[in-house]
Amino acid sequence: MDKYFKARGASMGLVVRHHQKDIEILLQKRINTGFMDDHWDFAAAGHIEAHESATMCMRREFMEEIGIDVLEQDMKFVHLTHLYDPDHDNTYFNCYFWVETFSKIPQIKEPHKIAELKWFKINELPERMIPARYDVLQAILTNSCYSELGFHK
Repeated sequence: MDKYFKARGASMGLVVRHHQKDIEILLQKRINTGFMDDHWDFAAAGHIEAHESATMCMRREFMEEIGIDVLEQDMKFVHLTHLYDPDHDNTYFNCYFWVETFSKIPQIKEPHKIAELKWFKINELPERMIPARYDVLQAILTNSCYSELGFHK
């Protein structure tokens, strides 16, 4: 085979904090995006642009979406998902980063895409969370660093 396929990449940020005896995760409720609107998603996410690393993308998305500054060395890589979307014939690699250190207070910076921003106990997640994100979070919590979705075996 002499032709290579092109895969898209995205970075996803899990912003977490320790609150009393609990670990809490910051989630955003999506609106007007065309993908899983009215569902809860990780705090920030976005497509990796040309000439941009996964951590550079994540840093940009944190600032654009929720107004926090996260240094690349404060992003802990925790998971990679290889996805195939047969409806659009797209292949994706999603990189997930765990973040506990950031500056500024998270706030909605894109109100046309984010309806709400809220902290949840990591073991009391909302019902309407994007199923794939829920699955990734469960994998991360059990120290699994890789998953696949959409491929037929």
